[in-house]
Amino acid sequence: GALTPTTSSVGNGVAKIVMYEDWACPACKSFEATYASAIAALVSSGRATLEIHPIAILDNNYAGSRYSSRTANVAACVANYLPAKFLAAQNAFYQNQPAEGTPGLTDAAMISLLKGAGIVDPTVSACVTKESFSGWVARVTKVTVSTPALVNPTSGTFSTPTVFVDNKRWDNSSNFTTFLSQSAGRSSPSPAPTPTPTR
Repeated sequence: GALTPTTSSVGNGVAKIVMYEDWACPACKSFEATYASAIAALVSSGRATLEIHPIAILDNNYAGSRYSSRTANVAACVANYLPAKFLAAQNAFYQNQPAEGTPGLTDAAMISLLKGAGIVDPTVSACVTKESFSGWVARVTKVTVSTPALVNPTSGTFSTPTVFVDNKRWDNSSNFTTFLSQSAGRSSPSPAPTPTPTR
């Protein structure tokens, strides 16, 4: 069906962080390894909200397994059935991200990763093996990559991670915590090293 944009009533000095990520993306893994803790601290303190859009743009990089689409389906399964566990699942998939050029993880391996992240739910497991959200993944990916406002103005294409803070786009090269502080007009955790984007 039609995609409905997320609305938010937050304000009054609360930063709104919006991220478009592909769990099969090495640059996203680097971003998360560097900045996830700082972002989580801001969210838990009430100084920011975090909105994550899982998409699939890297199927061609994983030896015919559609690994990118399948991981986006896993993300949707967890978000739909156990949303409180979403970040735990995302962290597990980035920490265990297979190398590009390989087939990626099997369904059984992905379910095992979820169990390691504390997600032991037959509904989620069935959602993974049936790829219940495959249609949604295809639709949201198509809409995301074709939305002009999400295209990187430097490259002219969409890439991941794409991150906004209060509707201001991060340039994928400067220190994100510094950008977050400047964009939101507030102090934030000390800047972490800036990862080198790979795509």
